[in-house]
Amino acid sequence: MKLTRPRTVYFYLLAILIAFSGCNKKPKKKVDVKPSFKNVLGIKYTEIKRWLENGLTFDKSGYQLEPEWKLSFPSDDSANIFSPERKVFYNFPVTYDHDSIVNMARAWLRVKKVTKDSLVFQILKVEGTTIYLEESKVFMTLYANDYIKNVLKTDAKTLMRPSKADTAFIMKRAEYVNTHPDTAFAAREPVQFISKSPNITVEKVEVHAQAIRYDNVDPEDAYMYPEYNITIKKAYSDFKFTFAAFVDASGGLHFDKPLIAIMPDDYEQKVKVMKGVMDGYLKLYLTTLPGTTLGIPHTSRVTLRVKGIKG
Repeated sequence: MKLTRPRTVYFYLLAILIAFSGCNKKPKKKVDVKPSFKNVLGIKYTEIKRWLENGLTFDKSGYQLEPEWKLSFPSDDSANIFSPERKVFYNFPVTYDHDSIVNMARAWLRVKKVTKDSLVFQILKVEGTTIYLEESKVFMTLYANDYIKNVLKTDAKTLMRPSKADTAFIMKRAEYVNTHPDTAFAAREPVQFISKSPNITVEKVEVHAQAIRYDNVDPEDAYMYPEYNITIKKAYSDFKFTFAAFVDASGGLHFDKPLIAIMPDDYEQKVKVMKGVMDGYLKLYLTTLPGTTLGIPHTSRVTLRVKGIKG
């Protein structure tokens, strides 16, 4: 029994010495493994899915990630990438950074998978030397054209279709906004206004693809924030108003808020007039079809630029 205490102390001191000696060891330096495309040179790939970290292609706001890349690697340091606007392939250098990160076509990507059948990239948001991880949770999957045709026995367009999980997500979102006033998400197929009177014309403001790409217009503007120019002839007076409105799943129009500067003293009166224009003209003389996503009608938000011409 007398030997128990000294032996216990000995082992305790030995454990401390081992712990301290472990602390003095230098951590192993991480070795970056440079990705390589040498084994897939010349293979033509088509992007069939662009997805969020949760596997969905839609987010809560209604924005849909769409696959658009077609590429091949003629060499390990260059890529031929298709331009959807100009319908031609352009050659871009492939530059390698640390941690499987590459840059091509002015995009920073982390290489996740490279095989003769498929490629997987993570799209990174990079500013200067900083990677914003919270905003880098978008991924791209590309399949080899030969794999799509001869192994999967299908085509890229079929593979690009939204999944069952996407449909379930949109149905749940639609159920929520349709039962909670003043909530909405962008419709993939925006609201339609059809005039029932020759005195009212409606023009949807279109954002052209070329303007999106080269004039720094956000691609989301094409359907995320739909705008309409509405002209009313023979109105009670000349006026110009811009306001936001909700269009519910049944096509009902609901005033949201003005989108023009209004003096505080005039605010209530101006809003009253705008609501009067909406109720007295737009609801009476326009047939309103709700926006839909994956064929599911739901509440969405629109911007209305209404011009009245006194007749």
